[in-house]
Amino acid sequence: MKITKNILAVIFGVTIWFSPLFAFAAGSLAIENVSYSPQTFSPDNDGIDDVVTVSAMVKTMGFEPSKSLNILCKAQIIDAAGEIVETIKTKIQTTGNVSVSVTFLWDGSMKRGNTAVNGAYGCQLSVKTAGSEASASISGIDLYVADKLSVFVSPEYWNIGEVKPGTVIGMSQQDKITVTNDGNISTTYSLHLINPDGWQHAQIQTGEDEYILNAAFSKKSRNIPWSEQNHALTDIPQLCTKAKFAAGQNGVSVNPGQVRSLWLQFKAPVSTKIKEQQQIKVVITANPD
Repeated sequence: MKITKNILAVIFGVTIWFSPLFAFAAGSLAIENVSYSPQTFSPDNDGIDDVVTVSAMVKTMGFEPSKSLNILCKAQIIDAAGEIVETIKTKIQTTGNVSVSVTFLWDGSMKRGNTAVNGAYGCQLSVKTAGSEASASISGIDLYVADKLSVFVSPEYWNIGEVKPGTVIGMSQQDKITVTNDGNISTTYSLHLINPDGWQHAQIQTGEDEYILNAAFSKKSRNIPWSEQNHALTDIPQLCTKAKFAAGQNGVSVNPGQVRSLWLQFKAPVSTKIKEQQQIKVVITANPD
């Protein structure tokens, strides 16, 4: 019995000391050769340098060569104030003791949904797998987008149809004109009209071959307090104010992407010598704030 116990003790000790489960040390990760291109990018959707590409090599060291590794890779975009404005994630499926590339694309979008402002940005990279992680950082990514003034109007026509002299006609809900700031800076609109041949606009009351065309920004057409003083269009551009061309909405300091609803009211001439169809053009201009 005594010999048996000694033999068992020796076997037990050898089994633990030389177990293959402990033959390899824990692996580690490293990030190398971090770069980005281009140095300055401009996310304005013109097809030229709209995104910046951040690239790096990830090394898997000390892992078993046959071991499958699922590596979570993350890039955090950081502004000049140190705030994380966007986080981009991807995964790499690889094995131990290799170097594999990883890339991140940033189009200037931010986690809040808007586009980052012009300036210099940094990028904090991190990789992580079970039991190991690594990080690296770069700076000097320049974002620059030139100021762009642009306005999109839909629909482009309001077909009034045939009207009798002295008639007052307003837009229905389906006639509503949407005006969108599709530039990248805040803008204030100005409005004016172009008279058709033979007709002249008026600002107080209609007359022979004289009409009035009013315009107002409002969510709905109902209850617009139409007045020629605040709403009558002329052939000279007039800048929108909180009163001019306003009725619940206005065309002042409209941010990029914001939409306004524009309504028109037509007061026909009391009489006319013109028998042909007339076309009045309304011009909406975006002005920088």
